[in-house]
Amino acid sequence: MNTPRSQRLQRVADIAGKRTDEAATALAERLRNLDAARRRLQELQQFRRDYQVLPDGRRDSGTSVSELLNRQSFIARIDTAIAQQQCEVAERTRQFAQARTAWLASRCRSAALDTVTQRYRSREQASLERAEQAAIDDRMQYRKAPRRPS
Repeated sequence: MNTPRSQRLQRVADIAGKRTDEAATALAERLRNLDAARRRLQELQQFRRDYQVLPDGRRDSGTSVSELLNRQSFIARIDTAIAQQQCEVAERTRQFAQARTAWLASRCRSAALDTVTQRYRSREQASLERAEQAAIDDRMQYRKAPRRPS
C-alpha cells in the first residue's frame, strides 16, 4: 500500500521545522553579536566622555602643552575606535536583519507545510470515515434483507 500523502508531506514539514529551528538559532546568535557590539560602542563612548573631562576639575590653563597634545591624540584614537565600532554595529545590524528575514521566510514555509499536511490528513480521515460508514451500511443491508425460504 502506498504511504498516505499526509505522511509524505509530514516528513517534508518536519525538515522545514528543523530548518526553522536552525534559522532561529542563527537569529539568536546574530542578536547576541549585535548586542555585544552595541555594548562595546557604548563603553567606548562613555570612556571618551570620561576621559574628555580633566581630572581634579583642572582647566586647560593648569595643563602643559605636551599633556594637552597627548590628551588630544588619545581622544582622536578613541574617536577612531568609536567610528570603527559604529561600522561594526552597522554590519551586525545588517547581519541580524538578514537572519531575521531568513527566519521569517523559513517560519512561513514551515507553517504553510503544516497547514497543507493537516488539510491532507483531514481529507484522508474523512475518506476513511466514509469508507467505514459505507462498509457498515453494506453489512447492515445484508442483515436486514429477509431470508428466502430454500
